[in-house]
Amino acid sequence: MSTLRNAVVSSTWSRFVPHVVVAEDDDDQRGLLVAALERDGCRVTGLADGERLLELMSSPATSPSVDLVVSDVRMPVFTALEVLGALRNVVRRAPWLLITAIHGDDVLEQARSLGAVGVLRKPFGAADFRLAVRLLLEHSLRSRNRRR
Repeated sequence: MSTLRNAVVSSTWSRFVPHVVVAEDDDDQRGLLVAALERDGCRVTGLADGERLLELMSSPATSPSVDLVVSDVRMPVFTALEVLGALRNVVRRAPWLLITAIHGDDVLEQARSLGAVGVLRKPFGAADFRLAVRLLLEHSLRSRNRRR
């Protein structure tokens, strides 16, 4: 059992399989992120653009099953920031971790103002990515358990 899965799955959540959405337009980067999360025991939906991300996250049939969204900021059709803005009024929204090569406080401030809970700047290491995901999934689990 992987480190992430060990950290996320405790006796309280022994049957929990996190559902993570990864939106990244770079096929290689998306493949690496998806593979890492799947190795860690997550169920992962990989998407290549902001339009598909908006469709998935605005759907009442699929959005509630998502425990975490990991999204590149710059993507075709819609940026992650545009998608976050469009989803402002969604009642149950998973935490969002944005990844970006853009360096500057403007993106960070805008991401937080739209509800993103974290931003990883590219390039980032696997350990940093896995730690951020673990912490956000733990937060998502606590929130989910409080709603029950």
